[in-house]
Amino acid sequence: GLHLITMAAAEAYHQQSSAELDRLAHTDTLTGLHNRRFLEQEIERHIELYKRYRHPFAILMLDFDNLKLVNDTFGHAAGDSALRHLATLMRMNVRDVDIPCRFGGDEFVILMPQAEKGAVQAVGRRISDSVAKTQLKIGRSFASLRVSFGLSACPEDGVDSEVLLQEADAGLYRAKEHKAERAAD
Repeated sequence: GLHLITMAAAEAYHQQSSAELDRLAHTDTLTGLHNRRFLEQEIERHIELYKRYRHPFAILMLDFDNLKLVNDTFGHAAGDSALRHLATLMRMNVRDVDIPCRFGGDEFVILMPQAEKGAVQAVGRRISDSVAKTQLKIGRSFASLRVSFGLSACPEDGVDSEVLLQEADAGLYRAKEHKAERAAD
């Protein structure tokens, strides 16, 4: 029976390592959040859930206003700390069912099943307020961080992943424009 045991052990090992590879394929290494590929699959899955069972969902998109400045002034290690910090704040402010992802560069997205727009807005505000209260200590200097956010909801804004992401992105852009106008006053 020895042969069977080793087969079973090899099989268990294979399952474990393929689960691990699966996780790596879906994870952003810097922040430990899910990556864009995973998010895109999840949005499609939630669109199907909406079409079949009418389960609504929302998308919250966040990105740094001044990460390039942090990177240019203090180097990429400082920028990486800022990205990791935002990832931590995202994890702290979402429910278990929410799916926080690093969408690319300094853009982050949280997929929020069965969430009302008002609740999503509140999460965005909580995260951006927490970031604004943060001072990133770099050697003897301190850098302030800012994020803006935009959101969209299925079905109000559409039942198509492209449209929903574009709408959240447009909201994000409007938030940045608004900040720039206020700063110029």
